[in-house]
Formats: sequence, C-alpha cells, structure tokens
Amino acid sequence: MLPSFTEGFPMVILEAMASRLPVVATRVGEVPSLINRENGILVEPGDVEGIKQALLYLLKNRAIAKGMGQKGFQWVKDHFSSEKMARDYMGIYKDVMNMG
Repeated sequence: MLPSFTEGFPMVILEAMASRLPVVATRVGEVPSLINRENGILVEPGDVEGIKQALLYLLKNRAIAKGMGQKGFQWVKDHFSSEKMARDYMGIYKDVMNMG
C-alpha cells in the first residue's frame, strides 16, 4: 500500500511487484503509469475509505490478489529487467554515437 499525496516514480511499487504482491496506491505522480486493473488498485489521494475497501477486497479475494501479484511481476520483468534496461541503454548510446 502506498497512500501518498505526492510521488514521482516510486521504486517501492516496482519492488512490491517484483515480489509478486498486488499494489494499492493513490493516483498521484507517475503511479498511474505503473498500476492498472490487472496488477493493483488505484484510489484517489486522501480517500481513506477507498483504501480500506481496496485492502479488504484483496484480503477477501485471495485468488484475485495472487493474480494481480503475478501480473505485476510479469509487467516489471517485461519493462524493468536488467536485460531490457541494458538493451534500452545500448539503443541510447548507439543513437548518441550516430549523432556525431
């Protein structure tokens, strides 16, 4: 759970997903670019009741929570694995080298 009022790009969400955990977080900063209906639940900042309901939903629906955790894990693996990041960096370096 990340009940922030402000955020940039919270690494803790990626860490939770990499641990196969579903995420409940507030819709701030870059959080909506990380969370979708398949890997977690977004609530509005300051919505205490929304956070409570999201957590209760996941506790009562363990199979859905587990599925969200697995989808989050796959998403992090697809977008932030060391192999993917290395390929992306190599692409940037190649682009920069070709500019000169």
